[in-house]
Amino acid sequence: MSSIDKHHWPCLQKMTAVGQNLGLLTLGSLGWVLGMYMFLLPHHLFSGGLVGISLLARQWFPSLDLGLCCFVLNIPLLLLGWTRFSRAFFLYSLCGTAIFSLLASWCHFPAVTFPHPLIAALVAGLICGLSSAVIFESAGCTGGLDILALAFALGGRRIGPLIIAINGVILICGVRVFGLAETLHSVVFVVTHGYVVDVLQHTMLRKNNSHKPWQFNTSQRSSR
Repeated sequence: MSSIDKHHWPCLQKMTAVGQNLGLLTLGSLGWVLGMYMFLLPHHLFSGGLVGISLLARQWFPSLDLGLCCFVLNIPLLLLGWTRFSRAFFLYSLCGTAIFSLLASWCHFPAVTFPHPLIAALVAGLICGLSSAVIFESAGCTGGLDILALAFALGGRRIGPLIIAINGVILICGVRVFGLAETLHSVVFVVTHGYVVDVLQHTMLRKNNSHKPWQFNTSQRSSR
């Protein structure tokens, strides 16, 4: 390897890592938006997290842009990511939030209907759970309550059950907006999503046996 190659090799590695992380964030966001528009919305289901809050707000304001609403709600949690994790995590998460918000605003997939909303909830839970696991393999996230879940995960707690607990509060609020039947089917989606994330995340951790890119403590961040 020539001296020029040795000089440029670290830059190429950094560019490759950035491209890989942005690709994971984009792929995971695309899968989430696909599951939302193809399976959740056509069956009058909703998710937890800030997406669920945005869907609730959209019931009162039908002209509300879903992607823009998600981005605005994410700002306080992104600031938490800045103080709790690394600068790299914050920047990747800012990009991931922007990617998700843009896809939610621009991409509108055709609706897929099932004989029963329960089937749609299960399919959406699998797709969105897999998409969330892909996002968690990156060096950031797409914002939302994932940041809170990752913060608790640093203490050794499992991510899936925490997501289910936080989203449960939002689902209870959704009873008055969407109705009891739709909320119960949405619970199935949230539980399925959380279970898939939990299984895949811990499977990947055992397989890789490595330090996750988002696991930076406050002292590591402040030394930069």
